[in-house]
Amino acid sequence: LSSSALRKCAGRPAGAGLVAASCHDAEELAQAEAIGADFALLSPVAATASHPGIEPLGWKRFSERVELAPFPVYALGGMGPGDIETAWARGGQGVAAIRALWEV
Repeated sequence: LSSSALRKCAGRPAGAGLVAASCHDAEELAQAEAIGADFALLSPVAATASHPGIEPLGWKRFSERVELAPFPVYALGGMGPGDIETAWARGGQGVAAIRALWEV
């Protein structure tokens, strides 16, 4: 679910398989938990070309938010293969990326 769709959800989407939630803050992670999401993408962790001017969370805030989540959370935003171990060390399940994986 996009963050805007997540905010509008009153419960887990009917007939859904795995439910992923795109989150940017603690409130959206709490909403993802409330609707029974299976996992979340938390972004942006680092600066990203696709969202210039958006302040990244950084690893410290990412870690603080992941600690509160009852489901796996993947780091998104400015991530690449070299960030996987950092994501694990900070409590994340892993990383999600598009541009970094296509440009490898």
